[in-house]
Amino acid sequence: HGLDPTHYQILKKAVKSQKIQSPGALFTNGRFLTNTLRTMISQVDSADYSESDKEALKAELFEIKQRISSHTPALKQSMSTKAMAINQEVAIYSRNLPPYAADLVNKTAEVLVFTLPREANGDWAAYKVGQPVKIRYIKDDDKVFTFVSTVKDISRDMEGEMRLQVEHTGEVKRVQLRKSPRKEFFRPAYFYRVEVITEGKGRKEVRKAAVDKNRRFGANLQDLSAGGCAMLTRTALPKGSLIMITFDISKGNSINVFGKVRNVRKERANTLMHVMFTKVSTKHLNEIRAFVFGFVEDEERSRNNYLIS
Repeated sequence: HGLDPTHYQILKKAVKSQKIQSPGALFTNGRFLTNTLRTMISQVDSADYSESDKEALKAELFEIKQRISSHTPALKQSMSTKAMAINQEVAIYSRNLPPYAADLVNKTAEVLVFTLPREANGDWAAYKVGQPVKIRYIKDDDKVFTFVSTVKDISRDMEGEMRLQVEHTGEVKRVQLRKSPRKEFFRPAYFYRVEVITEGKGRKEVRKAAVDKNRRFGANLQDLSAGGCAMLTRTALPKGSLIMITFDISKGNSINVFGKVRNVRKERANTLMHVMFTKVSTKHLNEIRAFVFGFVEDEERSRNNYLIS
Protein backbone atom coordinates (compact mmCIF):
# COMPACT_ATOMS: atom_id res chain seq x y z
CA HIS A 1 0.00 0.00 0.00
CA GLY A 2 3.01 2.30 -0.28
CA LEU A 3 3.42 2.79 3.48
CA ASP A 4 6.74 3.75 5.02
CA PRO A 5 8.22 1.82 8.00
CA THR A 6 7.11 4.72 10.22
CA HIS A 7 3.51 4.27 9.07
CA TYR A 8 3.72 0.54 9.77
CA GLN A 9 4.85 1.25 13.34
CA ILE A 10 2.01 3.74 13.82
CA LEU A 11 -0.60 1.20 12.68
CA LYS A 12 1.01 -1.51 14.80
CA LYS A 13 0.66 0.76 17.82
CA ALA A 14 -2.99 1.46 16.94
CA VAL A 15 -3.75 -2.27 16.65
CA LYS A 16 -2.27 -2.86 20.10
CA SER A 17 -3.69 0.18 21.93
CA GLN A 18 -7.19 -0.13 20.43
CA LYS A 19 -7.18 -3.95 20.66
CA ILE A 20 -8.07 -4.38 16.99
CA GLN A 21 -8.93 -8.03 16.32
CA SER A 22 -8.86 -7.86 12.51
CA PRO A 23 -5.97 -5.63 11.38
CA GLY A 24 -6.68 -6.44 7.73
CA ALA A 25 -9.82 -4.29 7.95
CA LEU A 26 -7.57 -1.22 8.10
CA PHE A 27 -6.77 -1.85 4.43
CA THR A 28 -10.22 -2.87 3.21
CA ASN A 29 -12.70 -0.78 5.19
CA GLY A 30 -12.27 2.97 4.73
CA ARG A 31 -14.62 3.92 7.56
CA PHE A 32 -12.90 1.58 10.00
CA LEU A 33 -9.52 3.07 9.10
CA THR A 34 -10.90 6.59 9.54
CA ASN A 35 -12.33 5.78 12.97
CA THR A 36 -9.05 4.15 14.04
CA LEU A 37 -6.99 7.15 12.98
CA ARG A 38 -9.54 9.56 14.46
CA THR A 39 -9.01 7.91 17.84
CA MET A 40 -5.26 8.36 17.44
CA ILE A 41 -5.72 12.03 16.57
CA SER A 42 -7.70 12.50 19.79
CA GLN A 43 -4.84 10.88 21.68
CA VAL A 44 -2.36 13.21 20.00
CA ASP A 45 -4.47 16.26 20.90
CA SER A 46 -4.54 15.28 24.57
CA ALA A 47 -0.83 14.40 24.73
CA ASP A 48 1.78 16.67 26.30
CA TYR A 49 3.45 17.62 23.01
CA SER A 50 4.25 20.95 21.45
CA GLU A 51 1.75 22.22 18.88
CA SER A 52 4.23 21.74 16.05
CA ASP A 53 4.89 18.13 17.11
CA LYS A 54 1.15 17.46 17.31
CA GLU A 55 0.59 18.76 13.79
CA ALA A 56 3.54 16.72 12.50
CA LEU A 57 2.09 13.54 14.01
CA LYS A 58 -1.36 14.29 12.59
CA ALA A 59 0.21 14.81 9.18
CA GLU A 60 1.62 11.26 9.34
CA LEU A 61 -1.84 9.88 10.22
CA PHE A 62 -3.45 11.68 7.29
CA GLU A 63 -0.66 10.44 5.02
CA ILE A 64 -1.49 6.86 6.04
CA LYS A 65 -5.14 7.47 5.17
CA GLN A 66 -4.25 8.99 1.81
CA ARG A 67 -1.84 6.22 0.77
CA ILE A 68 -4.17 3.38 1.72
CA SER A 69 -7.17 5.07 0.09
CA SER A 70 -5.35 5.88 -3.15
CA HIS A 71 -4.00 2.32 -3.33
CA THR A 72 -7.52 0.84 -3.34
CA PRO A 73 -8.22 -0.32 -6.92
CA ALA A 74 -11.29 0.86 -8.77
CA LEU A 75 -14.10 -1.62 -9.26
CA LYS A 76 -14.36 -2.84 -12.83
CA GLN A 77 -17.99 -3.91 -12.69
CA SER A 78 -20.89 -1.45 -12.67
CA MET A 79 -23.54 -1.30 -9.94
CA SER A 80 -27.13 -0.15 -9.77
CA THR A 81 -28.43 3.06 -8.21
CA LYS A 82 -31.06 0.93 -6.45
CA ALA A 83 -28.36 0.06 -3.91
CA MET A 84 -27.89 3.72 -2.85
CA ALA A 85 -28.68 4.47 0.79
CA ILE A 86 -31.30 7.01 1.85
CA ASN A 87 -29.74 10.28 3.13
CA GLN A 88 -26.73 9.81 0.85
CA GLU A 89 -25.15 13.19 0.10
CA VAL A 90 -24.47 13.82 -3.58
CA ALA A 91 -23.25 16.51 -5.96
CA ILE A 92 -25.32 17.04 -9.13
CA TYR A 93 -23.64 18.29 -12.29
CA SER A 94 -25.32 19.39 -15.52
CA ARG A 95 -24.29 21.24 -18.63
CA ASN A 96 -26.41 24.38 -18.19
CA LEU A 97 -26.40 24.71 -14.38
CA PRO A 98 -23.67 25.02 -11.74
CA PRO A 99 -22.97 22.05 -9.43
CA TYR A 100 -25.38 21.68 -6.54
CA ALA A 101 -25.38 19.63 -3.34
CA ALA A 102 -28.42 17.46 -2.62
CA ASP A 103 -29.56 14.52 -0.49
CA LEU A 104 -31.24 11.29 -1.49
CA VAL A 105 -34.49 11.35 0.51
CA ASN A 106 -36.45 8.53 -1.11
CA LYS A 107 -36.40 5.96 -3.89
CA THR A 108 -38.90 3.80 -5.73
CA ALA A 109 -38.51 0.98 -8.22
CA GLU A 110 -38.33 3.58 -11.00
CA VAL A 111 -36.61 6.69 -9.61
CA LEU A 112 -34.27 8.24 -7.07
CA VAL A 113 -35.79 11.19 -5.20
CA PHE A 114 -33.44 14.04 -4.23
CA THR A 115 -33.94 17.35 -2.48
CA LEU A 116 -34.36 20.06 -5.10
CA PRO A 117 -31.52 22.61 -4.72
CA ARG A 118 -32.09 26.35 -4.58
CA GLU A 119 -30.08 29.11 -6.20
CA ALA A 120 -28.56 31.95 -4.18
CA ASN A 121 -31.61 34.19 -4.80
CA GLY A 122 -33.95 31.57 -3.36
CA ASP A 123 -35.31 30.28 -6.67
CA TRP A 124 -35.41 26.56 -7.31
CA ALA A 125 -32.62 25.28 -9.54
CA ALA A 126 -34.02 25.22 -13.08
CA TYR A 127 -33.70 21.55 -13.98
CA LYS A 128 -35.90 20.31 -16.83
CA VAL A 129 -37.58 16.96 -17.39
CA GLY A 130 -35.47 14.88 -19.75
CA GLN A 131 -32.29 16.77 -18.89
CA PRO A 132 -29.16 14.60 -18.49
CA VAL A 133 -27.30 14.92 -15.17
CA LYS A 134 -24.12 13.46 -13.72
CA ILE A 135 -24.22 12.55 -10.04
CA ARG A 136 -21.18 11.99 -7.84
CA TYR A 137 -21.15 10.67 -4.28
CA ILE A 138 -18.76 9.30 -1.67
CA LYS A 139 -19.45 6.13 0.28
CA ASP A 140 -17.59 4.73 3.30
CA ASP A 141 -15.57 7.97 3.53
CA ASP A 142 -13.26 7.31 0.59
CA LYS A 143 -15.05 5.37 -2.17
CA VAL A 144 -16.11 7.73 -4.97
CA PHE A 145 -18.93 6.78 -7.34
CA THR A 146 -20.46 8.49 -10.37
CA PHE A 147 -23.33 7.81 -12.76
CA VAL A 148 -25.14 9.58 -15.57
CA SER A 149 -28.93 9.65 -15.64
CA THR A 150 -31.94 11.73 -16.71
CA VAL A 151 -34.34 14.00 -14.81
CA LYS A 152 -37.67 12.15 -14.67
CA ASP A 153 -39.82 14.69 -12.82
CA ILE A 154 -39.81 17.79 -10.59
CA SER A 155 -42.69 17.91 -8.12
CA ARG A 156 -43.80 18.24 -4.51
CA ASP A 157 -43.97 15.24 -2.23
CA MET A 158 -46.73 14.46 0.27
CA GLU A 159 -45.17 16.87 2.79
CA GLY A 160 -45.13 19.67 0.23
CA GLU A 161 -41.34 19.62 -0.27
CA MET A 162 -39.92 20.13 -3.78
CA ARG A 163 -38.14 17.04 -5.07
CA LEU A 164 -35.98 16.15 -8.05
CA GLN A 165 -36.65 12.68 -9.47
CA VAL A 166 -33.89 10.96 -11.42
CA GLU A 167 -34.15 7.67 -13.30
CA HIS A 168 -32.36 4.60 -11.98
CA THR A 169 -29.36 3.23 -13.85
CA GLY A 170 -27.27 0.10 -13.63
CA GLU A 171 -24.15 1.98 -14.67
CA VAL A 172 -22.81 3.30 -11.36
CA LYS A 173 -19.03 3.29 -11.57
CA ARG A 174 -16.44 3.60 -8.87
CA VAL A 175 -13.68 5.99 -9.84
CA GLN A 176 -10.09 5.83 -8.69
CA LEU A 177 -9.17 8.41 -6.08
CA ARG A 178 -6.56 10.89 -7.21
CA LYS A 179 -3.26 11.34 -5.39
CA SER A 180 -4.96 14.19 -3.54
CA PRO A 181 -8.61 13.11 -3.19
CA ARG A 182 -11.14 15.91 -3.51
CA LYS A 183 -14.47 16.54 -1.89
CA GLU A 184 -17.35 18.78 -2.93
CA PHE A 185 -17.14 21.97 -0.92
CA PHE A 186 -19.81 24.53 -1.78
CA ARG A 187 -18.62 27.39 0.39
CA PRO A 188 -17.85 31.12 -0.12
CA ALA A 189 -14.22 32.19 -0.29
CA TYR A 190 -12.08 35.25 -0.99
CA PHE A 191 -8.88 35.52 -2.95
CA TYR A 192 -6.17 38.13 -3.47
CA ARG A 193 -3.53 38.69 -6.11
CA VAL A 194 0.04 37.85 -5.13
CA GLU A 195 2.95 39.63 -6.77
CA VAL A 196 6.55 38.47 -6.61
CA ILE A 197 8.79 41.43 -5.77
CA THR A 198 12.56 41.36 -6.28
CA GLU A 199 14.70 43.30 -3.81
CA GLY A 200 18.45 43.90 -4.04
CA LYS A 201 20.84 42.95 -6.81
CA GLY A 202 23.29 40.18 -7.57
CA ARG A 203 24.00 37.87 -4.66
CA LYS A 204 21.85 40.04 -2.40
CA GLU A 205 18.81 39.65 -4.65
CA VAL A 206 15.78 38.41 -2.71
CA ARG A 207 12.37 37.50 -4.12
CA LYS A 208 9.37 38.08 -1.86
CA ALA A 209 5.68 37.40 -2.27
CA ALA A 210 3.45 40.44 -1.66
CA VAL A 211 -0.31 39.97 -1.15
CA ASP A 212 -2.42 42.83 -2.55
CA LYS A 213 -4.97 43.07 0.26
CA ASN A 214 -6.40 46.29 -1.15
CA ARG A 215 -8.36 44.25 -3.71
CA ARG A 216 -10.40 41.28 -2.52
CA PHE A 217 -12.32 39.07 -4.95
CA GLY A 218 -15.29 36.87 -4.08
CA ALA A 219 -15.67 33.26 -5.17
CA ASN A 220 -17.51 30.06 -4.39
CA LEU A 221 -15.42 26.96 -3.82
CA GLN A 222 -16.72 23.91 -5.69
CA ASP A 223 -14.34 21.22 -4.46
CA LEU A 224 -11.33 20.96 -2.20
CA SER A 225 -8.30 18.70 -1.87
CA ALA A 226 -4.92 18.81 -0.16
CA GLY A 227 -3.41 19.74 -3.51
CA GLY A 228 -5.78 22.42 -4.73
CA CYS A 229 -9.34 23.52 -5.37
CA ALA A 230 -11.83 24.65 -7.99
CA MET A 231 -13.83 27.83 -7.53
CA LEU A 232 -16.37 29.90 -9.43
CA THR A 233 -15.92 33.65 -9.62
CA ARG A 234 -17.07 36.65 -11.61
CA THR A 235 -13.54 38.09 -11.53
CA ALA A 236 -11.21 35.41 -12.85
CA LEU A 237 -7.46 35.93 -13.05
CA PRO A 238 -5.35 34.69 -15.98
CA LYS A 239 -3.76 31.26 -16.03
CA GLY A 240 -0.45 31.34 -14.17
CA SER A 241 -1.57 34.03 -11.69
CA LEU A 242 -0.44 33.67 -8.09
CA ILE A 243 -3.14 34.12 -5.44
CA MET A 244 -3.91 33.75 -1.74
CA ILE A 245 -7.26 32.17 -0.86
CA THR A 246 -9.12 32.55 2.45
CA PHE A 247 -12.04 30.29 3.46
CA ASP A 248 -13.57 28.56 6.48
CA ILE A 249 -13.94 24.83 7.02
CA SER A 250 -15.33 25.12 10.53
CA LYS A 251 -17.09 28.20 11.86
CA GLY A 252 -14.72 30.99 12.84
CA ASN A 253 -11.62 29.10 11.73
CA SER A 254 -10.13 30.81 8.67
CA ILE A 255 -7.68 28.97 6.46
CA ASN A 256 -5.17 30.77 4.22
CA VAL A 257 -3.47 29.02 1.33
CA PHE A 258 -1.27 30.22 -1.51
CA GLY A 259 -1.83 28.88 -4.99
CA LYS A 260 -1.33 29.18 -8.72
CA VAL A 261 -4.14 29.33 -11.28
CA ARG A 262 -3.68 26.27 -13.50
CA ASN A 263 -6.74 26.57 -15.70
CA VAL A 264 -9.77 28.81 -16.32
CA ARG A 265 -13.05 27.89 -17.99
CA LYS A 266 -16.12 30.02 -18.71
CA GLU A 267 -19.28 28.86 -16.90
CA ARG A 268 -22.31 30.94 -17.90
CA ALA A 269 -21.88 34.36 -16.25
CA ASN A 270 -18.95 33.14 -14.13
CA THR A 271 -15.56 31.50 -14.61
CA LEU A 272 -14.32 28.27 -13.05
CA MET A 273 -10.72 28.57 -11.84
CA HIS A 274 -8.66 25.48 -11.03
CA VAL A 275 -5.97 26.32 -8.49
CA MET A 276 -2.93 24.30 -7.43
CA PHE A 277 -1.81 25.00 -3.87
CA THR A 278 1.81 26.11 -3.64
CA LYS A 279 2.14 26.85 0.08
CA VAL A 280 0.00 25.63 2.99
CA SER A 281 0.95 25.46 6.66
CA THR A 282 1.02 21.99 8.22
CA LYS A 283 -1.85 22.96 10.53
CA HIS A 284 -4.07 24.17 7.68
CA LEU A 285 -3.14 21.21 5.49
CA ASN A 286 -4.18 18.88 8.30
CA GLU A 287 -7.51 20.69 8.61
CA ILE A 288 -8.11 20.34 4.87
CA ARG A 289 -7.25 16.65 4.93
CA ALA A 290 -9.44 16.06 7.97
CA PHE A 291 -12.38 17.50 6.06
CA VAL A 292 -11.67 15.77 2.74
CA PHE A 293 -11.21 12.36 4.37
CA GLY A 294 -14.30 12.67 6.57
CA PHE A 295 -12.53 12.95 9.92
CA VAL A 296 -14.72 15.95 10.78
CA GLU A 297 -18.29 16.83 9.88
CA ASP A 298 -19.06 19.68 7.50
CA GLU A 299 -20.77 21.89 10.09
CA GLU A 300 -22.12 24.30 7.52
CA ARG A 301 -22.70 21.96 4.60
CA SER A 302 -24.79 23.88 2.10
CA ARG A 303 -27.55 21.63 0.86
CA ASN A 304 -28.97 24.04 -1.67
CA ASN A 305 -26.70 27.03 -2.12
CA TYR A 306 -24.87 28.44 -5.05
CA LEU A 307 -23.12 31.57 -3.83
CA ILE A 308 -20.94 34.12 -5.56
CA SER A 309 -19.86 36.80 -3.11
